[in-house]
Amino acid sequence: MNLKNNFRKRKFTNNGGITLIALVITIIVLLILAGISIAMLTGKNGLLQKTMVAKEVSTESKEKEQIQIEVLGCYKEDMRLSIEIVKEKLGNNIKGLIIDDATQFPLKVTYTDTKNTYLIDENGKIVICKGILAKNVKDEPQNFYGKKVNYRANDVTGWQIFFADESNIFLIKEGFLPNTKVPFDRTELKANRETSVYWSNMPTFQNNWNQYRENIMTGGYDLEEDYNSSKKASVLLNVNNWSNLVNSLYADFAIGGPTLEMWVSSWNSLYPNDLVYCNNTGTYGYYVGKDSSTKANEISKSVMNITEGYNNNLYYPFRDASCSQADGVAYLLSSPSANTSNCLMSIWSDGALGFCNTWDNKISGYNPSLRPIIRLRSEMGLKASNNPDYDYDL
Repeated sequence: MNLKNNFRKRKFTNNGGITLIALVITIIVLLILAGISIAMLTGKNGLLQKTMVAKEVSTESKEKEQIQIEVLGCYKEDMRLSIEIVKEKLGNNIKGLIIDDATQFPLKVTYTDTKNTYLIDENGKIVICKGILAKNVKDEPQNFYGKKVNYRANDVTGWQIFFADESNIFLIKEGFLPNTKVPFDRTELKANRETSVYWSNMPTFQNNWNQYRENIMTGGYDLEEDYNSSKKASVLLNVNNWSNLVNSLYADFAIGGPTLEMWVSSWNSLYPNDLVYCNNTGTYGYYVGKDSSTKANEISKSVMNITEGYNNNLYYPFRDASCSQADGVAYLLSSPSANTSNCLMSIWSDGALGFCNTWDNKISGYNPSLRPIIRLRSEMGLKASNNPDYDYDL
């Protein structure tokens, strides 16, 4: 009996088994390892994500190569591409391809199975349309407005995201457009030093902008061809005048500067505590104010240069420039001012949102400059850039 009792005591007091604490620790370790394994598989940089990205890149590369092979056989004897031949060859040789009914480049094509869309330009260059789209930018202006975009046309670089609506992203020239790139022959403008411009003779009224009226935000005031301020605004708004700034693979059109309504909308999106208004108009153009009922010719520098936005280069690329300086005093908006029949709205380096006569400014000493606006194609998305000089590529 004693031997049996001793055996039982030794059996149930044996410390060689798994204790409850050890079991809990083992389970915790296994859970941690499982979590790490799941993260490695499904995380943002996990194996599954990398596999999907690699598959997408491979598919895009194959599709792009398919298109490129067909395009190479579409050059005419003068070594120029024929859009009709391109459309015919793509339609005959690539199954499941939707081809846009365009009569000039760029030509848009879409694969029905992958939904990938590509643009082909007149030189045979092909780009895929993907990335951050206009609606993303519109919904999060604080994350995108002011960011630098790697866009180039006619060797003009240095562009920032200025505004976006549901369909398009608009870029503005960072700093001022150099006079070597201003289309003086089309605009009747004259050069003053490096970036300043003026009219020595009143330009003729120009009409090629109405089709973009709603998109470029000119609905608050109807230009009147009898008023000099409207004549000047029409020159800046005429998209034909600024075609040298358009890379057709990425952009639809350009104008000589933001409209007042576009400038105000962009500003108000970033600075809701410093709202400005331009909802009132007079005979010759727009009024501005710090409330919706004010009808003022300008918002003074003492009001604007104490705002947070005054320190933002997107709206004030140069600050505190003297009127005696050759460049940097102000830039023109593509909207007439209610002040007089000669004035355009303008942004002054001292902060004022006001007006500028622009009439023979070489003599008077006031030297407004230009900051053109580019409208990107609606299919065009932004992609993070590996170039340290830019935030986004196209």
